[in-house]
Amino acid sequence: MVKNVFGIAPLDAFINIFLLAVGEFQMDGFDDHPQYWMCYLFFLLATLLIQITLLNMLIAIMGETFERVIDQRFFFSLRNKLMILGTMASVIFTRRLDGVD
Repeated sequence: MVKNVFGIAPLDAFINIFLLAVGEFQMDGFDDHPQYWMCYLFFLLATLLIQITLLNMLIAIMGETFERVIDQRFFFSLRNKLMILGTMASVIFTRRLDGVD
């Protein structure tokens, strides 16, 4: 049973699907419905489809980020080496000034 939020059926259905995606759902009216088994079936299908869609979106975002890092790995490698050299420069130059190699 679609919870009446705005009184407009398509908008109410969208709000209920959004609430289902974030984990807020009500199953109170399922048992009173004449075809209660169909309510449970649609609930399970909607839950599975929403989770699969959200996980695919997460994988796509992470894949894009990974691809961007891999494309720029030479730049990131050089930057990290220079940062390490910058932090160790005081130690390196102090040893050379003291005459210790």
